[in-house]
Amino acid sequence: MFDTLFKQALSTYTLPVIAHNVSPVKSPLPYFRLHIIRSNPSVKRSLLDVLNSKPYRFGFTKEQLKYLLRKDLIKVWVSSCRVKVTIPSHDNDLFDRLIKKPLDPYSVITYNQHIHETPVPTPEKLHILSSPNHSLLAIDKPPGIPVHGVQKYYYNTVQAMLAKQLACEQITLYPLHRLDRLTSGVLLWATDPTTVAKFKDKDAWYRNKIYLARIRGRLPSSSTTCTDDLVYLYPTRHMVRVFQCAMTDFREVYYDKDRNESVIGALLSTGFPHQIRIHLRNLGCPIIDDPLYGKSGKYRECKRKRIEITDAYWEEILQRSKELQSKKQSVDSASCSICHAPEYLVPEKNEQGEYAICLHAWRYEYRGVPGGPYAEEKHFYETLIPSWAIPTGANEDFVKEKFIRHRI
Repeated sequence: MFDTLFKQALSTYTLPVIAHNVSPVKSPLPYFRLHIIRSNPSVKRSLLDVLNSKPYRFGFTKEQLKYLLRKDLIKVWVSSCRVKVTIPSHDNDLFDRLIKKPLDPYSVITYNQHIHETPVPTPEKLHILSSPNHSLLAIDKPPGIPVHGVQKYYYNTVQAMLAKQLACEQITLYPLHRLDRLTSGVLLWATDPTTVAKFKDKDAWYRNKIYLARIRGRLPSSSTTCTDDLVYLYPTRHMVRVFQCAMTDFREVYYDKDRNESVIGALLSTGFPHQIRIHLRNLGCPIIDDPLYGKSGKYRECKRKRIEITDAYWEEILQRSKELQSKKQSVDSASCSICHAPEYLVPEKNEQGEYAICLHAWRYEYRGVPGGPYAEEKHFYETLIPSWAIPTGANEDFVKEKFIRHRI
């Protein structure tokens, strides 16, 4: 083995063409979900404000709301009596007054939402890395699938797929951490609240999380630490959050001079949303196929402070979002006959980071803190290394040896 590694270290390798292992893309048929929303009598808000605010954030435009009211998919009830909002097609002033005036106290809104779930890769079976009978469950998450229900994902989630595979209820599966939809790798679940509490005890465990990524260019040095605060954008909410004290240690695994691309390892000291992706962008070497923080991504500009997110930048981001959506919309501009939602083209394979990016959670470890309640426990999970991270002519041992050398 060591002779092989020595020969490999002296050889010149190239990185392979990027290929993601993406399953066939599927989506459930559209279905209805009923929302019953009670207005707060102490806060005067309009119908449009209530539907577009926390916790619902439907993001309706005036035209969308007009259509749903006319189709009776949205109804307003006052004192247990239905109030049917009738809006003549020619009277937009009346419509504006109706949706903008404050709702009467104790009003109830019913919204029979017609759900079109976004298609995702759907594997025949999820790969479980641990015993399925254990209260701590580890899986190798495929790329392109959200971890749990959010926005227009409910059946198209890892949680739903895993529950179906284990023949249990979704509510009995608790994610101990999360991975981005486009990210693959080790994902841990608990099957009861006691196990959740055990592993959420931050003072009782050392956590070791190692990711692999393929980036454009090269790290500033073979060993680089980034401590930039994370300026994280929520475009649908028009909201910015800043996560402070973020820290990621990066190590170079291999650099392909001809391609000007690198495979790197990332050791997380903190675990904020999009931490690795934002830090790599800030270092000037983003993940190659990242649709958000890549060279031509939606958030390609490096923003390190909240004050840098100006109104003008928000408008630019929203415009980019509209352009991306218009490219995905079907050529004939078809829309759903029930809810008037636009029809979108479904790429059959990964295109421009549609279902996967070169970011993989390779290794996850829990070790009990000496003197703590779980001092003798160690939980270690590791997946196969993705093909895009292994130089042509090399193997997994080549990549692993690099980690041993750098002691990541």
